[in-house]
Amino acid sequence: MQRQMTESGTRSAPFHWSPRLGIVGMAVGALIAGCGGSGGSSNVPFIPPVQTQPQPQPQPQPETQPEVEPQPEATTSKVPNPVVTGPIAKGAMPGTAQGHKEHDYPWLATMHNLAAVGYVEEEYFIEGNANTYNFPASYSAANSATTVGVPATVATSGNRYKTRILVRRPASADKFNGTVIAEWQNVTAGYDLDALWGSGFEHMIREGYVYVGISAQPVGVNQLKKWSAKADGFSGRYDSLDVGGSSSTLGNAISHDVFLQALQAIRYPGKGINPLGPLRAKKMIVTGVSQSGGYLQRIINSLDPIYGNARTPDNKGPIDSYMVYIAGGYLNRNLAVPVWKVISETDVAGQVASRPTGTDEAGNYRSWEVAGATHSGRRTALNSRPLAARDDWPLTGVDCVYPVHPRVPVQHVTNAVYDHLVKWMDNPSYNPPRMPAILTSGTTIVRDTTPGHEDKNSQGGVRLPEMLVPTAWNAGTGNSARPGGEGGTFCSLYGSYYPFSPAYTEQLYPSRGQYTDLVSLAIDDSVKAGILVPEDARHTKFVADRLEFDGGTTRPENTAAYMAAQDLLEITYFYLWTTPDQLDAYMDQAARIAKNVALADKSSGSQFVYDSIRNDLKSYADGVEALRKAGKVSDVSAKELADGVKLVMDGLPAL
Repeated sequence: MQRQMTESGTRSAPFHWSPRLGIVGMAVGALIAGCGGSGGSSNVPFIPPVQTQPQPQPQPQPETQPEVEPQPEATTSKVPNPVVTGPIAKGAMPGTAQGHKEHDYPWLATMHNLAAVGYVEEEYFIEGNANTYNFPASYSAANSATTVGVPATVATSGNRYKTRILVRRPASADKFNGTVIAEWQNVTAGYDLDALWGSGFEHMIREGYVYVGISAQPVGVNQLKKWSAKADGFSGRYDSLDVGGSSSTLGNAISHDVFLQALQAIRYPGKGINPLGPLRAKKMIVTGVSQSGGYLQRIINSLDPIYGNARTPDNKGPIDSYMVYIAGGYLNRNLAVPVWKVISETDVAGQVASRPTGTDEAGNYRSWEVAGATHSGRRTALNSRPLAARDDWPLTGVDCVYPVHPRVPVQHVTNAVYDHLVKWMDNPSYNPPRMPAILTSGTTIVRDTTPGHEDKNSQGGVRLPEMLVPTAWNAGTGNSARPGGEGGTFCSLYGSYYPFSPAYTEQLYPSRGQYTDLVSLAIDDSVKAGILVPEDARHTKFVADRLEFDGGTTRPENTAAYMAAQDLLEITYFYLWTTPDQLDAYMDQAARIAKNVALADKSSGSQFVYDSIRNDLKSYADGVEALRKAGKVSDVSAKELADGVKLVMDGLPAL
C-alpha cells in the first residue's frame, strides 16, 4: 500500500552583515570582490473541547526494570506522572522474513549501528489520564497582548490514554551530557516521524545527548496499531495503545497533556520506571517540527503558565527550554526558560507577521531564519524513506517541476542551536547570537532577478558556507508538482536545487584555489558566528576540498554521473557514520570517484578513465556488502549505498 512521503579553527577578523551575505567575515567579502564574483501560518487550528466520561483504567503491564528513587525536584511539578512500562521486548529484527511477518519491533527503528557508538534504542509505553483545554482562538502578533501568556482552562479531565515513547540514549552514564532532546513526533504524512533524529543523529551521538521521540497524536498511534494489528496476522505490538479512541478530535485535544506527561516521566521519573534506564536527565530541550511545532506553540503560550517550567521554583515543570522548528507562529517572548524558533525559507511567508523586534530578543527568545533551507529537507528523506520501505509502509515518490531538496545542511544550524541551548540552560545570563531575518518585500523573499545571473539565492538570514560561497541556487520556495504528477503539496515543502552551469561557476571562481580559500574563510566565520559547530565545520571543509565545482572541468555528458557521485559522497557520510572504523576510508573513496567523474574526458577516448571509475564503484559496492555481511552496517544502509553506486554507474556515458 502506497503512502505519501513526508517530510530534511576560528579567525579574529571583524564581522559585518549585508543583506546579500548575512554574517560573513570581512576577508570573505574582500576575496569575493577579488575573484570578480557577483555576488502560511503554522498555528494549529483551534480544537473545540469534547466532553467525555472517564474510561476504565487498564491494568499496567508488569515492570521490567527496578524502581528508582524519587528525585526531589519532582515534588513541585503539577504535571502528573504516567504509568511507565518497559523497555518493551523486541521480536524478530526488522527487514528479516520473520520481522516482516510479525512487525514486533519499534516502528522506524533506526538503521544506524548504535552499538558501535555506545548507544541503545529502547521503547516504552506510558498511560494515564489527560485533560482537554480551552485555548485562545489564535496567537497572532496583533492580539498577543491579550492571548499570549494567558493560561488555558481545563475543559474535560479523566480521558484515558496509552501511547509509546522511543528512547535512543548512551549505554553508559559516562557518555551522557545530561541533556534530553524530546521531540513531539510529526504525523503530517500519516505516521510517526522522528524528524530531528534523522536530521542530526550524529551530533546527538557525538555530544552525548539522549533523544526521545513521543507519540502524542491519534494519527500516529492509529497507524502504529494498524501496522502491527493482531487481527491482520501481525504481533499486536501496539494493539493496546489508545489516544482518543475513535475520536481524532478528542485525541488531538488530549495530546498536549499526553506529551507533557511523557516529559514528566523522562525528567522526573519519581518511583516509577525510568525510561532513561541508568541515566538521569539534568536538562531537557523540548522540540517539535512543523505541525508538532504548532502544538508546542499552545504549550508555550498557554500551558506553561499553568504547569511552569524548570525555572519556576514553586511550580517546577519538566521543561528547561524549547526549540520550535519550521513552525510556531507568535511565541511567548517572556518565559523564564529559553524559547528558540528556527524556520526555513519555505516558512518565511507565513511567519513574517510573527518576526521579533529587537526588544523581543532581549530576554529568553531567539528566532533564526535559515537561508536556502526548505521545510522538509534531504536528511528527512534519507532517513524515513528507506525505513518506511523496510517496515512495509512504502512511500510514494514525488514528480516535481524542479529537482528537490536544497543541498544546504540545515541540520548544522539545529546542531548549533542545541549546543547554545545547553549553555543557556546552564547560565541564564548567556547571550546566544542574534541573526538577521531573510530579506523580504512584504511576504515575498527578495531574489536577484538580473538577467544572466544564475545565483538567485535569498539574501540575509542565517547563511551557512554553502550559501556564502554558493555553487547552486538553493531555494526553499517555488517548486510544485508537475501537471498530473504525484507529490501534491509536498513538492512545495521540498524546495528546489539548481547547480550553477560550469561557465557561471568559473565566472564566480576562476580558480579552484580561490574557491577553497573562500570556503575556508566562510567556515571560520560561521564557527565564530555561532551557527556552525567545529565537527560540522570539519565535514564541510572535507567536502569542499574534494569538490570539483564545475569550474569548466565537468563535461556535459558526465553531469548526471557527477551529481550522483556527489550524492554518493553525502550518503556515505549519512549511512556509514556509525561505522567509525570504516567511515574515513569510504568517504575518501567516494570523493575520489566524484573527482574522477568530474575530470573524465569522453572526447579523449580514454577507455581507461571510465574503466577505472567503474572499478572504483565496484570496489566500493563490494566493500559495503562485506560490511553488511559482517554485521557492521544494516541491510537498509547497505541497500541505499548500493543504489547510490548504481545511479553513478547508470549516469556514466556509454563509450
